[in-house]
Amino acid sequence: MANRVVPIEGIDPLNKDTIKKKVYPLSRDLYLAIPDKNSPEAKQFIEFVQSPQGQQLVEKAEFISIL
Repeated sequence: MANRVVPIEGIDPLNKDTIKKKVYPLSRDLYLAIPDKNSPEAKQFIEFVQSPQGQQLVEKAEFISIL
């Protein structure tokens, strides 16, 4: 089954600005969290995800980057 894009009240869900500004009603935030006492690898992973290179992968996975 193919994914379907469903505008709600005429709002385009594929427009990144409508998602970033939380205008489209079916969007949600996604958080990555690690405990205070964590491994160096966990810290490196979070730093990578927040880097420009990591954010390119976020967009490639069809999520909205934080940049």
